[in-house]
Amino acid sequence: MIIYIILTVIGAGLGMAVYQKAFKTKGNFRMFAIIASIALLIYGGAGIAVTNEWMDAGGMSGVFFTTTGVSAPIVNGVPQAPVVVGAKQRPISTLSVISTAKNSNSHTTIAGDLDIFDPATNPADPTASALDSISVASGVGSTTNKYIRTSTPYRVVFDGEGTYYDKDYGVITFPDEDFNPSTGEYLFDMGTVTVVATIDDMLNESGVSGLVNGQSSTASGQEIENGSSADILIYDEGEGDGQFYIQPTLAVSAAYAELKSAVMCFEWDTTNPPEGNEISSIVYQLQSGTDFGMPAELVNYWSTEECIALGDLTAGTSSTIKLTFTLDETALDTTDDWYLGFDDLGSMRGKDVSLDTGATYDRIEFNAQA
Repeated sequence: MIIYIILTVIGAGLGMAVYQKAFKTKGNFRMFAIIASIALLIYGGAGIAVTNEWMDAGGMSGVFFTTTGVSAPIVNGVPQAPVVVGAKQRPISTLSVISTAKNSNSHTTIAGDLDIFDPATNPADPTASALDSISVASGVGSTTNKYIRTSTPYRVVFDGEGTYYDKDYGVITFPDEDFNPSTGEYLFDMGTVTVVATIDDMLNESGVSGLVNGQSSTASGQEIENGSSADILIYDEGEGDGQFYIQPTLAVSAAYAELKSAVMCFEWDTTNPPEGNEISSIVYQLQSGTDFGMPAELVNYWSTEECIALGDLTAGTSSTIKLTFTLDETALDTTDDWYLGFDDLGSMRGKDVSLDTGATYDRIEFNAQA
């Protein structure tokens, strides 16, 4: 701002000096002095105007960079239109997209919607409305609605609709230099998109192969019994000795797929939750496969209903673990129901950008009987 003011003052002073003949000028030199004065006035004035606009929009409250590398202010955490001097903002007659499936590198796989929002819109807002949406099928798609312009900031998100993970491109522009003015066409490369993997069943709760407490079955009369549902394990206090174990396998499948932000979680039943003192220890041991680096003692995760982060998992990843539970039977009753779950997106039933839940979770229910 100060530099622009100084240039404006110099321009005005030079023009006044020439006008009042404060120094001798004639011929070409006089013409040069007049032109220089006018140029300084225009440049300085324009600089002051642009800077004032930038300051009104938030000034140094924050800066983000669009794909064009142009800086722009952020006001209250919301990115505003970048200050682009001389950029051409032209309507795109045909906006086309191409994509690549991660891991397989197929260009004819991806399906979903590329949603284009106003830059201040939160795509996760249930009332968010896209300015334009491109339906992607077999890796490609296009729109001819002419709502989108070059050199204009938009919030762009690919909605994989649960089959593919969403991809948030943030606030970007479609650079005018990539626009074909003779045809009105613009091609946007979405880059790689990830297929949502399948979460395999963690455990055969029937007890086959000794995976449940070393039992050959979980029929009635055992320390651990199988409930009415295949995914329920019941601790029988009359048969139990205060300790049991299970050996679940955390496995991910489906061709070329991944599990994003995978987690193993403990959660309590909302109707019949434990009080928190029923289990005194949950010991973790890796039996085979991938080591996720989980701590040896997990009881605090159970008592606080927390998830253990496992990272992004490529299809084919498998880890068989052993969890040994030590119980306080004096605190245990038949209304202490809880779950062991395996899911993605950072939590049980976690949400993606467009509120999809990603993979279908798997979980085991635990309760007790006298």
